[in-house]
Amino acid sequence: DRLVHVWDLHRDDIPVASTFSGPSGSVFTLAFSASNKYLFSGGLDKSIYQYNLDVGSSSWKSEPYSKTYTHHSSDVRAVSCHPYNDEVLLSCSEDGSIFSLDTRSRRSNAQSKILLTHEVTCVQYHPTMEHIFATSDTSGHVNLRDARMAFGSGSQRRNSGVYATTIQQPKTLCYARPSASSIVFDRTGSRLAVTFSRFYPTIYSVSDIYPVAICSGRFFPSGDRPPEGERTYENSVTIKHGSFGGLGKEEDEFYTAGSDDFRGYVWKIPSSADLERRRTISNGLGWPPELEDKIAFCSASAKEKLCIPAELHTPAFHLHAGHDSIVNTVLMHPAHALIATAGIERHVLLHSPTTGAP
Repeated sequence: DRLVHVWDLHRDDIPVASTFSGPSGSVFTLAFSASNKYLFSGGLDKSIYQYNLDVGSSSWKSEPYSKTYTHHSSDVRAVSCHPYNDEVLLSCSEDGSIFSLDTRSRRSNAQSKILLTHEVTCVQYHPTMEHIFATSDTSGHVNLRDARMAFGSGSQRRNSGVYATTIQQPKTLCYARPSASSIVFDRTGSRLAVTFSRFYPTIYSVSDIYPVAICSGRFFPSGDRPPEGERTYENSVTIKHGSFGGLGKEEDEFYTAGSDDFRGYVWKIPSSADLERRRTISNGLGWPPELEDKIAFCSASAKEKLCIPAELHTPAFHLHAGHDSIVNTVLMHPAHALIATAGIERHVLLHSPTTGAP
């Protein structure tokens, strides 16, 4: 509906605290600045809108945007704010561009732009390392970049870290690189989750090019296999966004994502060290029979080395009450045991393990 709503979760009736207008097309992405001074939105109309927030007020006024940024020539897929500086943000677009923006300057030049050959699907600042950010695109590339070397003239730019996103069935010689539709860091920045189209959410340790785990719905949370004909986790139709969270704890022990089967899925994620022990890395020769039905990952530069990540095949629980269509976004609250889900329908659902909340 081209509006941005902010709700007050500290009120029992959860009223809309503020409504912001301005976009002339669907809104795809939202981001609060480091200290909640600003809220940014981007979407179908190719523009980024900046809203000023009066964080000292008991309720924010409904008002239009204060600034717009029109650097992109196609849909804006993601906005990510600097972890410490309210005035700095990153944005990416289907036109293949990634911009570093400063709200104090309206200038746009090659010093603040990266232009890729494929549509950029997501950009995310590292939550604690202010110069580091990650990007994904429709060709399946996921990169870890350093802002001090990623921008600037072409001669000054340096190659960035590349994660292994090419997959192979060990019995075949066929390779595929599924489109990476979104990425997200956990709160410490030690892990990165990639949502792949027509594949499973995939977990990486940030310092390791090979994934440590994939999250599937092979089993129900009860441990039973889905009955024949019963749908389970799938991501084939729409663009999905997942999130890490702790459900009220200080550590992000869970990852959650939406699915085409009208559910949200929540997996408990073991430690990276445990997942590394459970995965298999091979040179691709002499696969053990018990692994011949597994999906392997390989890097573009070393396809002879294959990695079979651990499969987290049993979700901790499902979020299924209230949705009658595909769930696109699942977002865990950073401090409270609350999870919000949304998708094709016009409403947002708020889930809680306690009574008194939807």
